[in-house]
Amino acid sequence: MWQRRDGGFLVSAGRSTYVIGIDGEGRIAGRHRIEALQGMRINNVVEAANGGTWFVGDQGVLRLAGDEVVERWSTQEGLSSRFARALYEDAAAGTLWVGTYGGGLNRIENGQVRQYDSGNGLFDDTVSCILADDRGRLWLGGNRGVTLLPSPQTADVEIESVGYAASDGLVPAEMNGGTSSPCHRDTQGRLWFALVEGFGVIDPADVREVRAALLRPHIEHAAAAGRELDIVGSTLTLEPFTRNLEIRYTAINLSRPQETRFRFRLSGVDGDWMEAGQNRSVLYPSIPWGKHEFEVQARIAGGQWSPVPASLQIVHPQPWYQRPWIWTLAMLLGLLVLVGSTRLDGSGAAPGRPGSQRP
Repeated sequence: MWQRRDGGFLVSAGRSTYVIGIDGEGRIAGRHRIEALQGMRINNVVEAANGGTWFVGDQGVLRLAGDEVVERWSTQEGLSSRFARALYEDAAAGTLWVGTYGGGLNRIENGQVRQYDSGNGLFDDTVSCILADDRGRLWLGGNRGVTLLPSPQTADVEIESVGYAASDGLVPAEMNGGTSSPCHRDTQGRLWFALVEGFGVIDPADVREVRAALLRPHIEHAAAAGRELDIVGSTLTLEPFTRNLEIRYTAINLSRPQETRFRFRLSGVDGDWMEAGQNRSVLYPSIPWGKHEFEVQARIAGGQWSPVPASLQIVHPQPWYQRPWIWTLAMLLGLLVLVGSTRLDGSGAAPGRPGSQRP
């Protein structure tokens, strides 16, 4: 249930939404069902900056002027999930933020949708509510706890976020989302979050400049078929035909080790960065001949990737008899032998006459 400016109410019951009119004495003066929302389960209602009302639910987000749909954002328009739970409209920046269940956060600007999830910087893929503070930062509530976006306006391909969970005092950390907005900003600017048990509250004024710590990755071990290999400086030289190369890496994160994430790439093998999650090793069944560079980056969940990756130069020499010029030379020698033997056979044969026999 949401109250409108005219004193009436919007009521969502099941998959139907009604407008309830209230008279001067507070009694129900009438009601009617909004047919444009029939079949849609509503999670939130937000007043739109350009007029009308935003309805957030399991078919995306719709803006209605009266009972008519004038704007729609769903998976067909690029939304990451149809299960929308939260919406925040930054009227000054002309930006619409839409939180989803399992699909992360969507930023809609100039008709374009940009998606953010745990793969490109978001702490939690479930966004059940969105609140803004006086510094322009956004606070999100989800299944893993509270997520702070320190500078959402500067987000591009990736977004920076800071997560607050059980280790920060949210016990349990999960929000009670899915039916209506589980967060609220009071008149003093404090932010309240409805947890699955109890409430969490934070005053953004007490949270100054916050940035996720930058991690420094290290390559600590290399082995082939279970046999440890020597790394000289930052170079690893393999024997020909080396198989099952394992590389182990790590990053020091004493405060939140469970939130450490990695990604890696090997030139000539991996086309782009490969997400490794919390895994701290990678196994390559085979390595092409030549020189390659292995790189690994680390970050805290939601933070930035380490600006300087740990790197390892890998040299896999090709045996001399496997080199192309050796094969070319062998083929030429074979042809010469074949031609020479053919000529010898032809020159050593005695000429014969038709119908005659040699004794």
